[in-house]
Amino acid sequence: MRKRALFTLAAAFFLSGFWSGCAPHYFRDSGDGMRVYLKYNGAKTVYFASSLDRFRLHEAKPEGRDTWVVEVPGGKDFSYFYVIDGRPYVPPCPLTEKDDFGSKNCVYTGRM
Repeated sequence: MRKRALFTLAAAFFLSGFWSGCAPHYFRDSGDGMRVYLKYNGAKTVYFASSLDRFRLHEAKPEGRDTWVVEVPGGKDFSYFYVIDGRPYVPPCPLTEKDDFGSKNCVYTGRM
């Protein structure tokens, strides 16, 4: 009985993260630059901010169901985060750095 309860708890934890906005994000070369994609369930607005231009907000455009895309210059390393429905959001990412506000940013390097 205990194993079943632990399994149920683990499954509930996994699914709550999966369905409540687990956000895979990825990058694709677009010829002139690079496209940054974010999958986020239920977002109404998504903005992208990066060190490429001192963290100005750029509106991401919806592309398909729960996918957002923004174009950035290619060939440069940068740090970044998102603003989703008015709230800062840092997705799970392999490299991070601390920001000036006690939080963190993701770091993109062309070597990823």
